[in-house]
Amino acid sequence: MQEDKKYIKGKVFCLTDTDSQIVNSEAKDYANMVARRLLLHDDMVNLVNIHSKHVSPATEIEDCLSAEMFIGALGQFDKNVHATTVLGAVDVDNLNLSGYSKHSLNLRPSEEKTLKMFFDENDGINKLEFAHAYNIFYLFSENSELQWVNEIKEFLYQK
Repeated sequence: MQEDKKYIKGKVFCLTDTDSQIVNSEAKDYANMVARRLLLHDDMVNLVNIHSKHVSPATEIEDCLSAEMFIGALGQFDKNVHATTVLGAVDVDNLNLSGYSKHSLNLRPSEEKTLKMFFDENDGINKLEFAHAYNIFYLFSENSELQWVNEIKEFLYQK
């Protein structure tokens, strides 16, 4: 990143998932470039330094989304057997719509595996299409603010 620093005129925020094992990176923080990992722990999402030793639990961006918008976006895939299986497993009566998707959906391991299969289908295209559907819900939602997204915005917009 150091050698690329001279070519960057704006700001760069590199966001990665947290894998269950440490992944070495040469990324360093600079005034206009930072690298962070998502880490969901006790229903709190933290943006930790990419070099942080904290790697548990493994966290994917899909775990850290608004449960309400997650359900809405997944519902757009009503022709997909994996998506409908996951939606059918969600206990709608006891769903905490204001929480993060990972904890609020409260999926069993087999249902989490089905959700992963959905995201991995079509060489990962489902994940991109889901992101697009989620973004539509985000744009039209009045309660769309996530603390970790606000932290990213703060970095990007600060002068």
